[in-house]
Amino acid sequence: MKIPALPQSWTRPANNAHFLRTAVMLLFALIFGQIVYWQPFFGVMDDAGYLSGMLPAMRQSGLWAAMLEWGGAGAASWGFFRPVHPLMVWLLYSVGEAYGPVVFYLFNGVIVSLALYLNATIFARICGLDRWQILLGILAFPYTIDLFMHPSLQEKPVLIFGALLLFAVFNLRTSFAMQIAAITLWAVFGIASKPQFLIYLGMAALALVTRERLASWRGRWTLLYLVVLCVAAAALVAAYGMRGGYTSGGYSTANAITNAKTVFGMFYLAMIAVGGVRLFLPAWRAKSASNLLPLAGIIAFTVMLLPWMLFHGYILSVSAPLVAVLALQIVPRPLRLSNVALVALVVLAAGMSTYRTASIFSKLGDIRYLVNHGREFSAAGITEVAVPCMEGSAAINWYLSVFGGAKLSAYYLKPDMAVDNQVLFYARGMCPLSQQQLEEVATCAEQPFYSGPLPGGFKLARFRCAG
Repeated sequence: MKIPALPQSWTRPANNAHFLRTAVMLLFALIFGQIVYWQPFFGVMDDAGYLSGMLPAMRQSGLWAAMLEWGGAGAASWGFFRPVHPLMVWLLYSVGEAYGPVVFYLFNGVIVSLALYLNATIFARICGLDRWQILLGILAFPYTIDLFMHPSLQEKPVLIFGALLLFAVFNLRTSFAMQIAAITLWAVFGIASKPQFLIYLGMAALALVTRERLASWRGRWTLLYLVVLCVAAAALVAAYGMRGGYTSGGYSTANAITNAKTVFGMFYLAMIAVGGVRLFLPAWRAKSASNLLPLAGIIAFTVMLLPWMLFHGYILSVSAPLVAVLALQIVPRPLRLSNVALVALVVLAAGMSTYRTASIFSKLGDIRYLVNHGREFSAAGITEVAVPCMEGSAAINWYLSVFGGAKLSAYYLKPDMAVDNQVLFYARGMCPLSQQQLEEVATCAEQPFYSGPLPGGFKLARFRCAG
């Protein structure tokens, strides 16, 4: 029996740039719309610390003093050289403090959108791809949405300064002195953001390894300067990393082996293997070193972070532009431009952003409900709530005291503490009960006060377990 062919309209190349632009714009609108819909509150980890401690401290000591601290003693204790971090905190969290969490997330979303657009634009120019299709691929990557959900992530300046560095390297319309000045500026800001900027610095140097660029004195001197910057930046990152209490114990060969066996490790290793074969096949060999930048970036990302103790979640977000571009390079042009491929990417991006955003923002909305209705709960006789996550309990307690205006407080419910006759505020995943407490709760009578709109959301309830 003859298998029927797909409709021609499904498989023929779709060169409609208007469709791509519209789809990407709608996907960004979907993300911003979910922020407005879920009305998320500040997070339970970094956000509270920055609002309650770092931001007031910067007002007292000054922004410049804070930047020096994060480039000196503070950086040495963590193992990260991050003088730009206080600048990002001041910019974002001053807005959040003044205008509230929803405006805070929307403002962060604008910055993230700019970072992604800059990356899509420069990689489209370097690799001869469509910027809107690159953006579509970036939004389809599952961990891009983390940049929108977690404003404290320092991957944003890495993406912004990294794209600007590549723009400076490929901008030959300015004088040599202006180009070197721009490269220096973005390289300094980038390496002062987070160690992952080394990936962009390496790609910038590789971009100059072409016959045309090396044939000119300007290209040779620029390459030499970038190599010096790479060596100096790598030495700086290594020096701080080996001294830092957080980083010195975070890297190991054992971590690399363990992470390589996970689905995330296998994904990046497969991307390297397939990308390497595809880009070096005689039938489709990369025409210049510039086309190898995404593959080189993925290799650098994997080598740098596979030995780290965490190789999942938000830490993968900085690789989103590289994954999107390399995937587009791997997939044959007729297939990646087909209608069915574009529609599949749109559906994947929309579904991924909706699912992951709802899972986080709905829980942050539950925290907003507790804070906004603290007076009602305290009037009902609830004076304190037990929160089974250490950082979350401190954050929620601070939010209640500052934003709630009620005689309601939160304390940390340790994993071995009993739940009998306590009012618990907990959520699966974000702030879960211990296994011992889950078993105890299953035998207790529950008096519910609040339950989040989605399964797995925060619950506020009193449990009575006495027989």
